[in-house]
Amino acid sequence: MVPNAKSSVYLQALFQHLARKCFDDLQKYISMILIEIFICYSLQHYMMSVTVTVRIPKELKEEAERHGINISHVLRRALEEELRKRKIKEVEEAAKRAGELFSRIPEEEIVNRIKKARKER
Repeated sequence: MVPNAKSSVYLQALFQHLARKCFDDLQKYISMILIEIFICYSLQHYMMSVTVTVRIPKELKEEAERHGINISHVLRRALEEELRKRKIKEVEEAAKRAGELFSRIPEEEIVNRIKKARKER
């Protein structure tokens, strides 16, 4: 389906209405969607890699080797987890800002836009 002006206005009004009524659920839903997108993107691009050099104390490396720890694997997982946390935080902040903007729109205006969009169908 190709979006047109009517569907865009309708979707915008509907989104504003939903955002106002259930902002917390919307915030969680957006976070989950973006996490899924991030995971899919990570899996698709996992095979393309670059070398990153990290300096650690000699004793730390020796101890990790004694315990059979794959340093590359541990560092990669830690970096992926840190990035995941930061991206979730960014999405939550964006959702919060969007909610603040939507809360400024009077509920009556949202209802009127939805009604107008329905009539135009």
